[in-house]
Amino acid sequence: MIRKKKRTSILRLLWNNKIFRIVLILGVIALSIFLLFKYINREIPAERITVEGRVYDLETDSPLKGVEVNSLIDGETDTKTDERGEFSLEVWDDDTLVLVGSDFFEEVRIPVKKRKSIDIGIESSVLEFSRQIEDAERFRKYRILYQYLEAEQKEEYTEDEYLAVKNSWRDSHTDEGLSGPIEVQVSREVDRDGEEYKTIVTYFWQRGDEIEKEIFEFVFIKQEGFTFRDATLQQ
Repeated sequence: MIRKKKRTSILRLLWNNKIFRIVLILGVIALSIFLLFKYINREIPAERITVEGRVYDLETDSPLKGVEVNSLIDGETDTKTDERGEFSLEVWDDDTLVLVGSDFFEEVRIPVKKRKSIDIGIESSVLEFSRQIEDAERFRKYRILYQYLEAEQKEEYTEDEYLAVKNSWRDSHTDEGLSGPIEVQVSREVDRDGEEYKTIVTYFWQRGDEIEKEIFEFVFIKQEGFTFRDATLQQ
């Protein structure tokens, strides 16, 4: 009696190989992880949402009335806080709220990050400090600025050297035929997750009938006694 030999398929032979099974399983796991991350990180179209919130003084907890709350994306979409410091505004869920209040600060930007409810506390001590910096820049009160410089810049410049650099920078604009600054504008971006306040200072100079502007960025670090890095020294 003749017995037929059983044929073993190539796939069965491969599956019986331990190394092949391990490689195959790892490959399936890697593919699954890749597809999962691709799903998580997929781009989701922005949606319109209504953001409700309250703007208040962090130190006194008192509401701030009449603060303009604008949409950075839409530009013209804006509202104002009421007697209770509250506002409601329809924006994109990846938008940024731009707050402008003439009584206490010029501009603060708060990312929406899909949040439908945002309470915004304004630290008046930080804003008052920023105003001191603005006034010192405008009226050449550079000794005031020096006391707030971060430690690294104080190590690099003595007070007299700092005054010389600042005055030379201002005088160089006069030598170029510029007068002013005729105006200094300040806007601020607040990192609420950290303790950093980026302040953008824009100088406007007059050259004949033309107006020229120069922009600096200062980073204020909230700590006991505030410090900042003076970008003028990097010019």
